[in-house]
Amino acid sequence: MRRQRLGLVLVVTAVAVAGCSKSKGELLVAKPTPAGVEGRMFFLAGESGATSDLYEGIFAPGLLLYRLTTTQRIGGIGGCKTNLTVTNADRSAGFTDTIQGFAAGTLSALPGLSDPKGSGPATAQDCRVVFDHFDRSTEPPTDHLMVLDPGARAERELYAPGPGKVLGIADWGPDGRVAVFEGTDPTEGHPTVVTGIVIIRPDGSKRVIPSPVSGLGTLQWSASKWIAIGDEANKKTVFLDPDTGARDELPGWFPLAWSPDGQRLMVTDSGERKALALVDATNRTTARVIGHAKKVSFFDLVWLPFDATAGGPPPVGRRSDDGDGP
Repeated sequence: MRRQRLGLVLVVTAVAVAGCSKSKGELLVAKPTPAGVEGRMFFLAGESGATSDLYEGIFAPGLLLYRLTTTQRIGGIGGCKTNLTVTNADRSAGFTDTIQGFAAGTLSALPGLSDPKGSGPATAQDCRVVFDHFDRSTEPPTDHLMVLDPGARAERELYAPGPGKVLGIADWGPDGRVAVFEGTDPTEGHPTVVTGIVIIRPDGSKRVIPSPVSGLGTLQWSASKWIAIGDEANKKTVFLDPDTGARDELPGWFPLAWSPDGQRLMVTDSGERKALALVDATNRTTARVIGHAKKVSFFDLVWLPFDATAGGPPPVGRRSDDGDGP
């Protein structure tokens, strides 16, 4: 009896803690959690990029996805340890891209924004937010890269390309730098063509470096020395060192986000965008698959340290909405 009770305790513990697979109905074998996925992860996911919501993802050990919003109108995410920022365009926002905060299931205004209409938020470690403000009061309308300091409740313009040019995705990089795509203003039959990547230093000085892609796409920099760029036309990730010009390529995958230490990049497959894989910063041509979604596709990710409080407490005690986990 003692042996049976001990065996039962071991089986229950394995199922509850690690997640298990059964072989011939007799033996339960624990599946290891993928290495390198420490931290909290918030995904932008949905049937399409235009009908996406916010999800929290947990590897336990398979991927578990918990839906946090239900508007299907979330168009971008940024985050630091204490704050999540999103682009929301639901009815409450007038169906117009609006920069808002998200916490514990609630979308709210960000203090300090004179005009919250904007998109593409990216958040620094100190919680400053850069985003694109599209000014429709000018003729033609113009893009302005704005930065909001939530602590000081103050905003300022970081960069404006001027008439005839538009801005794409921006992201914070090492040493407080910001990188942003710049391109031609689209006209009928002529989509935007990227003319360069603008690097903005903390002192306000700027330089433009050549872009390895001609179309606007994903740009992820974070704590890594490498800017990971999504080449949508050729279905690959291009790694660019903005200081040396060195490049690498990863065919078949698009970048989502760097880990908090900049040592690993989460990517999704360039086909259905349902698979997740990790790329080591020292081996940028190999991706290791670590999970899959069954229903949604992945379009963006914020990867925060494990002790982050942004978004509210992790989901506990509820059934996951998607994923290949137990």
